[in-house]
Amino acid sequence: MTTYTFLEDCRTQMKWFADNGYQFDALVTDPPYHIESIVKRFGKTKQSDNTKTSEDARNGSHQFARLSKNFMGQDWDAGKISFEADTWKLAFDILKPGGYLLAFNDTRSYHKMAWAIEQAGFEVRDTLTWLYSTGFAKNHEQFNGQGTQLTPCQELICMARKPFKGTIKSNIIKHGTGAINIEPCRLESGRHPGNVLHDGGDEVLQVFNKYGESIDRFFYSAKASKEEKEDYNNHPTVKPIALMHYLIQMVTPEGGTVIDPFMGSGSTGVAAVNAGYGFYGIEKSREYHAIAVQRIGKAIENKKTGEQNVSSLW
Repeated sequence: MTTYTFLEDCRTQMKWFADNGYQFDALVTDPPYHIESIVKRFGKTKQSDNTKTSEDARNGSHQFARLSKNFMGQDWDAGKISFEADTWKLAFDILKPGGYLLAFNDTRSYHKMAWAIEQAGFEVRDTLTWLYSTGFAKNHEQFNGQGTQLTPCQELICMARKPFKGTIKSNIIKHGTGAINIEPCRLESGRHPGNVLHDGGDEVLQVFNKYGESIDRFFYSAKASKEEKEDYNNHPTVKPIALMHYLIQMVTPEGGTVIDPFMGSGSTGVAAVNAGYGFYGIEKSREYHAIAVQRIGKAIENKKTGEQNVSSLW
């Protein structure tokens, strides 16, 4: 299958695709969440403030200094590209009729992204929840047992579809798109796939057990391990290959091509290669694009030799 990566702003590249008649079967991506910085929430540290904490924040040594650049201190998470309908309209234009879009976001900002996706012309069909037990709360102030934030334990995934004319059956015959691939996504127990996914962490399992729910009812994917990320990968929000594999398979027709306009370090691309799908990835960061190319290239070589990343098997 064809695999391409592009070092470019996704809006520029998607417009080029649209202008040149490219159409993809599905779009699966993990865009910037635009988690606002501590500076925006609490104001800048004044130069006239001579406290030790303020001095440390100004010179970058304080624990909150890194938050002044948005999530994990990363510049790429600043801005609002995920909340702009124009971004998703470009995605709309390069998907086939009936093509699905799956996009991650944070619980605090998901609604802004979903609204923008809907404004671009997509039908929001569902919201998937990925539960995990490795989050940590970033309380900025504490007094008398009070804080400012709950521990994050989930990420949301917007499932949207490009409208089409006629019936599902006629659209599948013509374009191959429009339906969810139920059979290949059935759980090990044989159950119909659901909209709750989990990482198998102890805390998640305790909650399921407490309410008598069988964990076999939900898709399992642990967070990406150090081995899966590779030593050279310093991207802070690497998604598990198994999770991306599952999502791609859910919405992409067999032998189809998926695009990821916010490729990051390339987990979507690795999963697509492992599962036999075509892949187009766009990343504007030269550093992360290079990491993605290395990871995807390794997956292609492993595919040729019959090997496969163990984390992609589920």
